[in-house]
Amino acid sequence: VEMPIARTLPNGQQMKGRMDLLLQTAEGWVLFDHKASAAGSAQWGALATSYGGQLAAYGEAIAHVTGRPVKETWLVLPTAGVGLRVVALDQ
Repeated sequence: VEMPIARTLPNGQQMKGRMDLLLQTAEGWVLFDHKASAAGSAQWGALATSYGGQLAAYGEAIAHVTGRPVKETWLVLPTAGVGLRVVALDQ
């Protein structure tokens, strides 16, 4: 079941979306977002980059509300049969 997520950012902008899966671990959260893409491996980097901002915004909102960090973010491509761990460049 998708879970809605919303937050007012410090600049007043509204962020709204729907998370596909949120897993609680002892270290923090693991966020998964499913994308219906059959992109080949040559396109996975670009795909992760294009959705990185969305995952980062969701992660920030989750951490803000729960007080627990998002330790990992993943794009799951069921059609391609792959999961891609998305890591921010500043990590």
